[in-house]
Amino acid sequence: AKDSVPDDDRYILISVASRAVPVIGIYDEMHEEFFKDDTKIHYAEAWMELPEPYEKEGGGTISGAAM
Repeated sequence: AKDSVPDDDRYILISVASRAVPVIGIYDEMHEEFFKDDTKIHYAEAWMELPEPYEKEGGGTISGAAM
């Protein structure tokens, strides 16, 4: 994860060696570390942008869908 890092403090998906499920966090450029909330993430393996929200045909997102 050190050879490619996000260029600002936006939320990203982070793969961590000790966890089976990725976490949502940020990369702090000043400290050159990944964080989840206020906790430093040790052993970040990879990161990626968060996916775009799902949009159903005709517009609207899942949160706007009638259940």
